Amino acid sequence: MRAIYKEMPSSEAYTLQNAGGVLLLCTHGVPGQTPFYDLAPIAWSCPFDYEPVSRMLAVCDTSHQTYRDVLATGEAVLALASADMQTLCEATGSVSGALVDKYAKFNIPAFRADSMDILIPEGVPGWMECRLVQTLVRGISGILFLDVIKAFAIEEFWKHRLHFVRQGVWYHSAC
Repeated sequence: MRAIYKEMPSSEAYTLQNAGGVLLLCTHGVPGQTPFYDLAPIAWSCPFDYEPVSRMLAVCDTSHQTYRDVLATGEAVLALASADMQTLCEATGSVSGALVDKYAKFNIPAFRADSMDILIPEGVPGWMECRLVQTLVRGISGILFLDVIKAFAIEEFWKHRLHFVRQGVWYHSAC
């Protein structure tokens, strides 16, 4: 029996591929900037190379403080959001890091990255410490091309990932 397909609006076609794991883009600002540490959930990211190092791309709104932080400092952490971090992702994505210290406002326990002064929320299944290589801007979206300097993860990290499809639609593995 053939499946029944229904046409969907082309403006929603991205949801067919948008089931990737949510990342928390963790950054630090320039000295004297308040708040100094920031994070923002992003759902559009992927690897684009693995030799000589893993390389990632992450899509951000160019008006976001985390995007400006990466441009100013040349570094960021891509932390894998765990399945129990949906509320954290919704909360940190609802306010601007230019206006509020998200770590303080949402009482986010965190630890420092291994090779850079960036805070990472406790409970992530893994993270990648990255250096900015290049940016590409189209409209309000900025694509960050990042080289992974160091990476850390728990065993079977993929079983703990949180995924975002579109507004109001999240899922995680039942494994």
